[in-house]
Amino acid sequence: MKKTYFSLFFSLILCISAIKLFSQEEAKKNTYLKFIGIESGAVFYASEFKQIDLVRKQDQNNYPSDIYNKTSFYNWYLGAKIELRSSEYKLGIQTGLRFSTLNSMSGSNYSDKNNDFYYFLFNEDETAVEYMRLRGIKQKANYVGIPLEFRYLMLRSKYVKLFCKASTEFQYLVNSKSDVYFLKEEMEVHENEVIEKFNKPNKLLSTLYFSGGIKFGSDENINFNFEAVFLSFVLSDNNSIINKPLAGGGFQVNIQVPF
Repeated sequence: MKKTYFSLFFSLILCISAIKLFSQEEAKKNTYLKFIGIESGAVFYASEFKQIDLVRKQDQNNYPSDIYNKTSFYNWYLGAKIELRSSEYKLGIQTGLRFSTLNSMSGSNYSDKNNDFYYFLFNEDETAVEYMRLRGIKQKANYVGIPLEFRYLMLRSKYVKLFCKASTEFQYLVNSKSDVYFLKEEMEVHENEVIEKFNKPNKLLSTLYFSGGIKFGSDENINFNFEAVFLSFVLSDNNSIINKPLAGGGFQVNIQVPF
């Protein structure tokens, strides 16, 4: 929750600063440029397995297999955006509608020659402890929301422009699905019981990211934007029931036309 408050505060500061600069330009020249376009991109995060206490140790300090910690966490998105940009300062404000798919994986979803697995705590009481042999756990969560991006064009060539961006987004969970991959297929009847060991995914997704890129095309015609996300953080908690995301990076492509 504290991370979400930080994201809101940071976004508010960005918005106030951008609007202030934009208002100064409008007072001078009273002109601005408008664009509409579509976007697609992906961000890949380093991550770590969250429920380490549910994995059986080999001894006091070691685990029998580290396959549970072979994690992946990435966000793929598609959306439509409008941009309002001042003609003097080259400052643009972008927002729109974005659909995202958050994918996380721990372990593996296929069999290999080593039959790698880890022991996952299934049931525990005063008299007995039961473990299941898992190859992996996967989650897919779909979100819809609003991005808020602030772009500054640094190179002012007519047909090629370099830019940097500071951005955030706020999204709401539409649906999610989790799959458990057992070492033995006959254990799949217990899939829901394993999933219930984890918390439900957070309904709110908030990220903060910084990027830079290049824009091809004049302001009067269609233009193409390619950017690299240098640093990204997931500010909200528990968007994945499996993994904890760390810092990440990725890319975004954007096609715009003036209107």
